Amino acid sequence: MELILKSIVVFASTNIDDIFILMLFFGNRSYSTKAVILGQYLGISTLVLLSFIGSLLNHFVDETIPALPVQDIKASCAYYTNRLGFTIRHQEKTFAIAVRDDIEIHLWQSCDKSWKWRSIFLVLKPVWTGAETFIAGTASCRIEVQGINELYEEYKQQGVLHSPDTIVQEQYWGHREFPAVDNYRNLLTFYEVM
Repeated sequence: MELILKSIVVFASTNIDDIFILMLFFGNRSYSTKAVILGQYLGISTLVLLSFIGSLLNHFVDETIPALPVQDIKASCAYYTNRLGFTIRHQEKTFAIAVRDDIEIHLWQSCDKSWKWRSIFLVLKPVWTGAETFIAGTASCRIEVQGINELYEEYKQQGVLHSPDTIVQEQYWGHREFPAVDNYRNLLTFYEVM
């Protein structure tokens, strides 16, 4: 029942702009009333169908795992172990899996240095393989945890917070969170639901 009430409130609050758009269409004499009403029903039906498909897909996806680009797997494994408190469950030359409690992060090596010799082509098409070394440190992910304050204090001691001014912040969407970074400055935002 709570979900139904939330759905009604969200639908009503997001359709305020729709009312103004409908007023514009109804006020324009080049559109017939029948065409405006039909367009409204087709638009809403499309949104409902897409939402339904999305909700079905949600039942098939249990979990997602972030995959972060790094330049040196060995150095990143050491950083995740010594500074972030993870255990390395699996490690290869260009790939590793770091775990901590229920958190799993995949690390992949962005090791293509051929971009350095592309000259003008670099401007036209900077990414060719998707594994260029400059991609390391460009990713981010959000990780749900329990005990956000304790984790914040641990990471503050380890010096892995995003900046010296980083604090745990309450967000209006119901999370308490703080950002940390890995050795290539991939952004790891840890949050706890309030």
